[in-house]
Amino acid sequence: EMANYVKVIYTRYSDPLAKSGSIGPANASDANKEYMRTRKYLERSVESLKRQIRKDTSQNKRDFERMMRENVVLVREINTLRREYQMNSESLKLKEMRVEEKRKERL
Repeated sequence: EMANYVKVIYTRYSDPLAKSGSIGPANASDANKEYMRTRKYLERSVESLKRQIRKDTSQNKRDFERMMRENVVLVREINTLRREYQMNSESLKLKEMRVEEKRKERL
């Protein structure tokens, strides 16, 4: 009984061309048009994605170059500060030695 009910629903709502398995000239033309439309859409999508990749690659390259320049500036600043620290440290040691010598001379 259920099988008969399913058959009735299938015949009522199914596509007659799908049942026969044949595609007429009009349907072949429609299928070809749909294929061409889909192909054009996919080609445009591919081109759009390629443009986006080129844009992103270019942006990444600019960002990388900017970070490299900033890094060079920071390394130079670190080296300058390191030299200043060493000079100040040596200067402080000399001053401490002089103070110690003066203190010994007073005694």
